[in-house]
Amino acid sequence: MINIAALRPSDITTLDHRLSDQSFAQDFLAALAKFLTEVGPDGGADSDRIFMAAVQLTQAKAWNHFDATALRKALSSVPQDAMVIFCDGLPTTLASRLLP
Repeated sequence: MINIAALRPSDITTLDHRLSDQSFAQDFLAALAKFLTEVGPDGGADSDRIFMAAVQLTQAKAWNHFDATALRKALSSVPQDAMVIFCDGLPTTLASRLLP
């Protein structure tokens, strides 16, 4: 499984291409949901990790491969406080579609 927390710069640069593979894309969404569920927002370093993951994945053009409905469904089990921090690092139009 993909480890979102351990993505290296070389992983980020190839992510856009790799997400074209449907199987990899599904694994990516599962890994993202796991990351956001396991890393608890703490108002400090872990909150920063969540925010920076969103920023890095945005820079990697990850969201070009998913519509908001698919993302919302894949991340439906993520705690709301983690989603709020994650959405702070996303493009505004996407974030507004993911939060209630």
